[in-house]
Amino acid sequence: MIKSRSAVKVTIRSALQQDLENIVSIEKISFIDPWIAQDFINFKNQRDCIIEVAEYHRKVIGFICYKFWENHFEIINIAVSAEFLRKTVGSQMVAKVRGRLSRNHKKFISLIIRETNVFAQLFFFKCGFKAVRVIREYFEDTGEDAYLMEQCIFGSNRFKSIGDISHSD
Repeated sequence: MIKSRSAVKVTIRSALQQDLENIVSIEKISFIDPWIAQDFINFKNQRDCIIEVAEYHRKVIGFICYKFWENHFEIINIAVSAEFLRKTVGSQMVAKVRGRLSRNHKKFISLIIRETNVFAQLFFFKCGFKAVRVIREYFEDTGEDAYLMEQCIFGSNRFKSIGDISHSD
């Protein structure tokens, strides 16, 4: 859990159509190349794709998008409203996904993150994720490399740290 000056307890629930405006607003402020409303609609309409929101006092202050795969979940997108950063909102959303692993017979959570997104790398590291692979020139918009990060819940020796692995070509 990330240390914060004043943690807030949020309610995490499935996203509804009326949440879309708030989700897009948080997305625009959070990312250089943000998703638009249609991207969220397309994602939610895919098989095995989930969007959840974090609410505080009935206001949407964060969201997480993730996908079910055969043996794991993949976090595709996550963001928290700027005024609620470092208040454990993101870690509560990740914990909710982690809590679903065993009852859905999944073994780990993965995500792909920009090499330059140090804030997110540190956040996920503090949530228990490890960088397990470098994916060269993953992002088409910049040619930037990415890190594949994973958190294994069952069998903690499954993954090596990035210092112990070779880089992909």
